[in-house]
Amino acid sequence: MLTLCAMQDVLIQNSDRHAGHFLLAPHWSRGNYREQSGHDGRPSIRWHGEQLPVLIDQAAGFRSDAFVSLEHENAFGTGPCLVVSARTYMRLRFLTRKDICNALDSYISSAEIDALMHRRDQVLDYFDTLVAKKGYSAVVIEDNSVVSPAQR
Repeated sequence: MLTLCAMQDVLIQNSDRHAGHFLLAPHWSRGNYREQSGHDGRPSIRWHGEQLPVLIDQAAGFRSDAFVSLEHENAFGTGPCLVVSARTYMRLRFLTRKDICNALDSYISSAEIDALMHRRDQVLDYFDTLVAKKGYSAVVIEDNSVVSPAQR
């Protein structure tokens, strides 16, 4: 998750990320509400599932004076990004300008889209270089794998 956050911040050059920009709530989750017996034997409705984090506050993005890199310490103090999920790596590789335009054309300028695509290429170059140096399995993790602290 932190790699995805850092990657998004690099792509949009958001230099203002901090822990307060993550929200967790049942309505951003996989699961549902279920009825169960409460402590007193009366039925109660409780959430059962996985809460998914949502990033908020992208207002600092697309500033021309910002420089955010995957090589830098991130906002959460876990160091540079040294791993990426296979799914993210592939999706980023096949992300096109048309995809970005379809999703964001109403919100960002053509110049900002060009800059985002250029940074996409830089992110891919960064991970491609890590793969060349360390090997694919040391850098690209399967989406269901657990990342050890040494891989972060």
